[in-house]
Amino acid sequence: MTMGKKRHVFEQPAGLTTRTECYEANGAQPSPDQQRKYEGLLQGHRDGVSNEAPVKRYLNNERGLTDDVLKAYGVGATSSMFFGGSGWSPEWSMTFPMFDDEDRIARYKIRSIQSKANMKLEPKGGSWGLFGLHTVAKDAEEVVLTEGELDAMSVFQATGRAAISVPSGASSLPIEVLPLLERFKRIYLWMDEDEAGQNGAKQFARKLGLGRCVVVRGANGTDRDAKDANDCLRHGVNMESMISNAKPIQHEGVMRFEDLREEVFAELNGNGSNQGAVKCVSLPRLNNLLKGHRYGEVTILSGHTGVGKTTLLAQMSLDYCLQGVGTLWGSFEVGNVRLAQRLLQQFHAIHRDGSSLLSRFDYWADRFAELPMYFMKYHGSNPVHRIVDVMEYANYAMDCRHMVLDNLQFMTYVSAHSRSEEGGRFEVMDDAVAQIRQFATGCGAHVTLVVHPRKTDDDSRISIASVYGSAKATQEADNVLVLQRTANGKELEVMKNRFDGAVGSIALRFDKKRLLYAEADCGGDWALPTLNVGTKAAAVERVEGTVRGRGKQLDKGERDGLGAGREDVCGLFD
Repeated sequence: MTMGKKRHVFEQPAGLTTRTECYEANGAQPSPDQQRKYEGLLQGHRDGVSNEAPVKRYLNNERGLTDDVLKAYGVGATSSMFFGGSGWSPEWSMTFPMFDDEDRIARYKIRSIQSKANMKLEPKGGSWGLFGLHTVAKDAEEVVLTEGELDAMSVFQATGRAAISVPSGASSLPIEVLPLLERFKRIYLWMDEDEAGQNGAKQFARKLGLGRCVVVRGANGTDRDAKDANDCLRHGVNMESMISNAKPIQHEGVMRFEDLREEVFAELNGNGSNQGAVKCVSLPRLNNLLKGHRYGEVTILSGHTGVGKTTLLAQMSLDYCLQGVGTLWGSFEVGNVRLAQRLLQQFHAIHRDGSSLLSRFDYWADRFAELPMYFMKYHGSNPVHRIVDVMEYANYAMDCRHMVLDNLQFMTYVSAHSRSEEGGRFEVMDDAVAQIRQFATGCGAHVTLVVHPRKTDDDSRISIASVYGSAKATQEADNVLVLQRTANGKELEVMKNRFDGAVGSIALRFDKKRLLYAEADCGGDWALPTLNVGTKAAAVERVEGTVRGRGKQLDKGERDGLGAGREDVCGLFD
């Protein structure tokens, strides 16, 4: 149960055995629109859907799942609004209920069958639950925990084993769901066979306890096209055998060939070492040089005072965060309010809403709040051990895997005695860099660290030797980037790239109105998977015809709800 938040239970429609509840962060009662939405979702349990429904056809024919399994897990179908390049449009979607330990629906995940990226959780600010938890016997001691809902149902259909799904894929296991898993003595972690899935398995095992977790592997070894449990179901793989052969996580200092097998295959196939790297979508040439944003690495960003390092770093962190990378900002020089303002301005700018941020502040602030973006409370000088403690907590509890520290000089507090010793400050800086390096490697997170250059002429070009401190900082770093000020404008120079050695400079231009950088000879428009946001008017104009075609009109409540992505519910599997 989420502590410190009042529980609000949505009323149960007559004749149903389930009810929905949510935790409202601000303690407000559910609005009439929210109540009507959940009554509609649950009413669908009675209404059902026809055999011709697109969602049912997709799940039966393309995913190989039977009606009995879909009914057991409470999977539903709805037409949901998502925002794309052409504005709002309705998309047929699956609804996956998440259950608490009392078999009550805590939340729904709504996922389009047309685009995997189009997914949202309802209600906003709701509590966490686990998909399929209501199907598990109260005295069960073992459970299969999968990366996705379709995988959980596939395991159950093929083996009859109790199977549930994490709520947020391989990137996150919210700390709030850990109590729901305490009763199990053995947990089979079945994540996808890609690097993100296997990294997630290791991270989840550390959270849940290495002694009771085993990892299911070998789908690729049986069928190279089978990357997850649903693929195994559709390809006829013996899934019971795979579960029976699950292995515990090995000590971090020991590896077997089987642990390397798939990476060796990827290397031989010309697609190795960089799997799981997140692309910098807003700066494609930077991505071409660095080959992506990899976990377990340290990146140093340097540049003269006032050149725009924080603004650029805010953009890059937003880029990765919009792709689902949990991000923790440690801004020790610029206050959190100023930083959050800059991030919100950039977030609003990339969506090209057409309205001013201030005129729709609450709307855009709500959308921004959906991102997995967090901020340290510390400001000014702080000892590095305090910063590392916060990073370790955020990595464990919030699944943050990108830490932004601005800047190193504020983490090098030294005593008066140390200052009096020659080289005392450099020794403290070296120790700080070593602790940050150890954290990044041990926790599988990427740390981006701002380090100011030595005192030089603001017009002079910075070299790697100009980075402040001893050589240890740049030696420990995997990547060294410098934002240079030149006669022709600004350049982002890659001075070190441990991954493959590629270095070079990228000319940038800065849009002062949008507060965004773009590569000088590129269009500058982001191709990011932007959040499901847009104007209410556009939604109504695009959708009214579709809804009217089903023989109904949009009432005022439905029109008002479109701006928040309201669903036109078309029933659940019965």
